[in-house]
Amino acid sequence: MRTTIDLPKDLLAEAQQLTGSATKKETVVTALEEIIKARRRQELIDMLGTVKLNLTMEDIREMRQGREPPGPGDPLVLIGPAEGRHRCPPRKNVDEIDWS
Repeated sequence: MRTTIDLPKDLLAEAQQLTGSATKKETVVTALEEIIKARRRQELIDMLGTVKLNLTMEDIREMRQGREPPGPGDPLVLIGPAEGRHRCPPRKNVDEIDWS
């Protein structure tokens, strides 16, 4: 969408420098994205403690059963919940681990 606006030159220059944007348009778009992200983060923070989850520690343990978090050298693989898998690889049997 094409829009004409007057922006304070010094404010735009500082924002452009801080964001590393090459153009005025890129600076404005980046600023708008940052505002949206900040407001959404604040909305989540404001919701903290207001959502009741009916999960027990036993439920959480059951969901995690058979999985282990990736190690430092393992790549993270993000898998959508619709695929029915988790991003953590299956837990290895102690006999399958190379201890060398």
